[in-house]
Amino acid sequence: MRKVVIPRKKKLARLAQAWQELLPEEILRHTSLESFRAGKLKIYVDSGPHLAELNLMLREGLMERMREQCPAVSLHRIDLVRGTWYRKDQEGNQIAVYQ
Repeated sequence: MRKVVIPRKKKLARLAQAWQELLPEEILRHTSLESFRAGKLKIYVDSGPHLAELNLMLREGLMERMREQCPAVSLHRIDLVRGTWYRKDQEGNQIAVYQ
């Protein structure tokens, strides 16, 4: 656990901090950092328009800015995946659901 899980969790926490600082709130609300393995960051995006916007941001240098903010993390690739990590209750509020 000390050799695998804890370092991965620390790296994901650093990436999450950079992600929050670099993205506008409107897009941030529609994303969830899912995992980080072998230099690849997997991110869920809950809608097509936000996925397209993030793809554009990646082409404009978002990953390079994340690398600048997290030099100790070997980030080689960001995979955007269309999917949800929540369900909605009767009032329309999001409730996190992790499987």
